[in-house]
Amino acid sequence: VSVLSIPALILLSRHTERVGNELNSQALLSQSADFKVDIYSSFLVIIGVSASTLGHPIIEGLIGSIISLLVIKMGLTLSWQALLVLMDAVVNPDRIMKIKEIIENVRGVREASKIRIRRSGPFCLGEVTIGVDQRLSVEHAHRISEEVENRVKKEIPTVESLI
Repeated sequence: VSVLSIPALILLSRHTERVGNELNSQALLSQSADFKVDIYSSFLVIIGVSASTLGHPIIEGLIGSIISLLVIKMGLTLSWQALLVLMDAVVNPDRIMKIKEIIENVRGVREASKIRIRRSGPFCLGEVTIGVDQRLSVEHAHRISEEVENRVKKEIPTVESLI
């Protein structure tokens, strides 16, 4: 059974990881990581059973320990990633620089500062302070802020809201 499950798990892992990256879904990326541990575990089970059949039962126990360590490592890694999301961990600094660049290229924006972006599931939510010419009317400044939000959301589809 382990021999037959490995190719299926490889395909599932690759597909799930690809879709997880496309959708920026932590749940799918976690599932992909789980499939990878299942692949390694299945491979190790084959080795352990073969070694035991050939008269080396100690290898089976050793492999059981290795599988336990793999599962523990995966659990800790996934828990850490989930904790970062729950704590509104900072988004990739390159993404923040890209957002700043987009904002500063909007006509009427003099500066962009205090950019705070956090993840919420597959989406990002953000806050930014923009500087405009102080002689502009509130209505015109508001139109600029709407253009900033629209431009960022258009160029970075994972940004759901920008205030």
